[in-house]
Amino acid sequence: MRKNQISAGIVGTLYVFQALTQAGRDDLAWNMLKREEYPGWLHMINQGATSLWEDWKGENSLNHPTLGCVGFWLYQGLGGIRPNPMKPGFKNFTIKPYIPSDLKWVNCSFPSIHGEIHSNWKQLNGKLTLQVTVPPNTTATVYVPTNSPDTVTESGQSTAKAIGVKSSNTLQGVAGSTGFKVFEVGSGTYLFESELSPNPNY
Repeated sequence: MRKNQISAGIVGTLYVFQALTQAGRDDLAWNMLKREEYPGWLHMINQGATSLWEDWKGENSLNHPTLGCVGFWLYQGLGGIRPNPMKPGFKNFTIKPYIPSDLKWVNCSFPSIHGEIHSNWKQLNGKLTLQVTVPPNTTATVYVPTNSPDTVTESGQSTAKAIGVKSSNTLQGVAGSTGFKVFEVGSGTYLFESELSPNPNY
């Protein structure tokens, strides 16, 4: 990665995005993904591409799936639906969405073996709404992005009173980024709301 642009190809692109997510640098992944200059995915679109190219310049196959590996980050990064490697098969999983200041909403779902997982969020005027659906007989750890952990609510009430919601931890933001209020939840649909002031570093 150089100057917020991808510098990997067919083999390395997947691992670049995986490493950034594991390091908590989804901001860098987002900046790479939305770049319109060469090299990048939006550069392909701006050149008239209707499918993914084999290489950044479009000199070989113009319909090649390998650079589409970035698609996993749309689910794990923006949607925040992340598997638990200790409990494979999504018996337990994590919801930890990255909320860019220049993106207003995401609707994301994943058809796990236990049922549909949903992570839908929108932000407006410093308020974040995060709707999460956890399939039957599964559990999830939900990271709610917030600048004010004590004000997080679920379905309009205090999380301390919400059925099926157990407060787990509070994580402060690093280097000016937004923090998280963390909850353990069982199966069901939850509607979390939090304060999320715009932050150019997040």
